[in-house]
Amino acid sequence: MPELTIRPSTKRNALTLMVAGLALSLLSIFARLLLELPPVFFMAGVVLGVLLLVLGVAKNTEPEASLVITPENIRYLQRRGQWTLAWEHIQRFDIPRIERGMEYVDMPFLGIRLNQYGPLVHSLSQRLAVHLLMEQRPLLVAALRYASVEPDDYAKYFNTPERFKDEFGERYQGIQASFAYRMAQYRELLGYDLFIPETALDREPHEFKAYLKELQHKRAIFYPPHR
Repeated sequence: MPELTIRPSTKRNALTLMVAGLALSLLSIFARLLLELPPVFFMAGVVLGVLLLVLGVAKNTEPEASLVITPENIRYLQRRGQWTLAWEHIQRFDIPRIERGMEYVDMPFLGIRLNQYGPLVHSLSQRLAVHLLMEQRPLLVAALRYASVEPDDYAKYFNTPERFKDEFGERYQGIQASFAYRMAQYRELLGYDLFIPETALDREPHEFKAYLKELQHKRAIFYPPHR
């Protein structure tokens, strides 16, 4: 099992967004100068063009690889930092779902359930921890909306503590406490502790889940646990 590099799907359209944004901005300027385009349309075109350009640049500044998979661990890479998760600490992974009426709806993430939090939390850079807490807030909101949680109890899910002791007995402080506490909440609501957004994958989430299971199986054959 060699080292495998996963390129995020978001990198594919970064150049397209930059080119489209620049082209729209220039077209709006030329149309204003040569065709006397009304100011409202000129401003709308320039603003939209700049937004596309900025979005494309932001996507282009992301690392070329979002995941690096080795026989020892899985590393998630993001421009704000990274985390490292050993295969031995993975209990299972799947696509988290919420119950909406009479049907189940897949969430746009790959969920991972851990057998302990400590190694993952300690490998996580503080800057990335803060970013993930904010980025995945809509996931928490969606889970609460369709869970059997009274609205009056929502506050405890958003007021993250400065100190936290997980169910494995490990204690955390500061940002690490907030992140571990949020992981415990996700386990309660969705059954998983850690989430990788589908935009960080190079294929559809269910296909990537099957791919990971295949890698996990091959790893178990070639790298059996020490006894």
